[in-house]
Amino acid sequence: MTGGNSIGGLVESISNGCSVTNCYAAGAVSGISGAIGGLVGAVINNNSINDCAGLNPIVTSTSGGYTSFGRVTGDIHAMITFTNNAGFVGIILPAGATGHNGADITTAAIKADGSLGGRFTTANGWTVENGKLPGFGAAVALPEHLKQEAPLNPPKGEKTPSPQGEGWGGASIGAQGCGAFFVVKFQ
Repeated sequence: MTGGNSIGGLVESISNGCSVTNCYAAGAVSGISGAIGGLVGAVINNNSINDCAGLNPIVTSTSGGYTSFGRVTGDIHAMITFTNNAGFVGIILPAGATGHNGADITTAAIKADGSLGGRFTTANGWTVENGKLPGFGAAVALPEHLKQEAPLNPPKGEKTPSPQGEGWGGASIGAQGCGAFFVVKFQ
């Protein structure tokens, strides 16, 4: 996913009572500036993000302007319910990233538990299989960056690589005019 200001792997920004639930993103995310997150860029005014995962290989910016980064959300501007979310420990983030990251999840944990810690179950519409990511109708093969243990973020001062690769994301998003349901393949 590549975009301008305030970009996320699935959602640019949410505001005024939206709910993002039972979703994940696994593709590279790159924005110009603002809030850049693995799942949601900016979160504004009384929203919730629950049972989600940022599984991206990289979350980065193409400029040096004001930017806030996170494995799940880039920046939160007001009250939010943020529960049972996870972020891939191997996501490459710029030094000093201060966004909301969720609980750490490793590739070993992702491979061992197709429900990603119970976040994705058949009861909420997902097909799960150990060694794969949750999907609709069938579990999804792991993208390359999740097939082996990845190094943690590079030390401060090291340049982060350009976004590349492919990934999958799925979401069930809804509340007060925010309704949408989609599955996207990023290439």
